[in-house]
Amino acid sequence: MANKTQYSTAEIKTALKATRGLLSLAAEKLGCNYTTVYRRVKEVKDLQHIVQHYRRLRCDVAELALDKALANGEPWAVAMTLKTLGKSRGYVERVQQEVSGRNGKAIKIRAFRYGDAIAGIAPGSVGDRLAPGADQGGLHGTALGENSDGG
Repeated sequence: MANKTQYSTAEIKTALKATRGLLSLAAEKLGCNYTTVYRRVKEVKDLQHIVQHYRRLRCDVAELALDKALANGEPWAVAMTLKTLGKSRGYVERVQQEVSGRNGKAIKIRAFRYGDAIAGIAPGSVGDRLAPGADQGGLHGTALGENSDGG
């Protein structure tokens, strides 16, 4: 059985702070596997707070860069801001598709009747076993293959 090294929460905390909350780098710094750090962070609230803190800081830095790009009139920054922060003002990207039949004509929709389909494939199968009066493809409860006049 392999000897498993235990890392204290304090050691993991120090490594996370040194790597600004990046789990893979913290694991590398400790000399352990990523999953070791990941599991401990998942279990210990104090470690979760450290990771969340650095993620919030990253978002703040990203927003500052976005603000600079907006100030410079960068089209990508304008579009991104309107698509995300401008949704409440109606700046929503929508894909509108129009569906039509062959050569732009209307699509004809036919109802599929299960009983008729089964009877056409294998007479005497599921369609014939339906309860009288059920949708069997006949008229008002007549069996499949019979006309309303009994023939």
